[in-house]
Amino acid sequence: MDRSPLRLWPGEWVVWAGSPVRSTLFRPNDAFLIPFSLLWAGMSLWPTAIGVAALGQARHSLSFLPVALFCFVFTVIGGYLLAARFVVRAFTTRRVRYVVTTQRVVVLAGRSGSRVKSGILRLLPPPVHADAADGSGSIAFGAFPPLRTPRRRITFSTFGAEPASTPVLWYVPNVREVWHIITAAQHGVYPTAGTPT
Repeated sequence: MDRSPLRLWPGEWVVWAGSPVRSTLFRPNDAFLIPFSLLWAGMSLWPTAIGVAALGQARHSLSFLPVALFCFVFTVIGGYLLAARFVVRAFTTRRVRYVVTTQRVVVLAGRSGSRVKSGILRLLPPPVHADAADGSGSIAFGAFPPLRTPRRRITFSTFGAEPASTPVLWYVPNVREVWHIITAAQHGVYPTAGTPT
């Protein structure tokens, strides 16, 4: 965690830190997003054909340029939903770091690890975990995020980022051990390792 920009609060110390043991290319909300992406990509073929034709006519009339621009944007979005978002997710997942402190759960992401998402332990719902055969797994708070909740609209960022209002720890090693650490920390019980700041 030396690369992380995390600043500890007074009296706070790290009780666990780690990274995903494998890429989080596919997530539960992709069960809907992948078919939607395929549908969008299929629909983008028609605007693409129109856009190509419009570009050919643009030499004689500038009125076709807005149509061509719209078709180009529509096609780019389709390509992002279908493939590019997985490339972005794979790249960013390699840089994700998780930190559990005596007071918070923190997800450090972004190219430099400067994008921080955190939750205060005492305000978060009890953690839940999903186990894999190798002992790794994922941890969420209250429940794993659905595609849509009553208080959250589907936005463009939903398709590339995590549609969760609380931190989610994807594919951490020894998930049950981490789950116990987080559960204990929520009740003010911490491992002996760690030194307060």
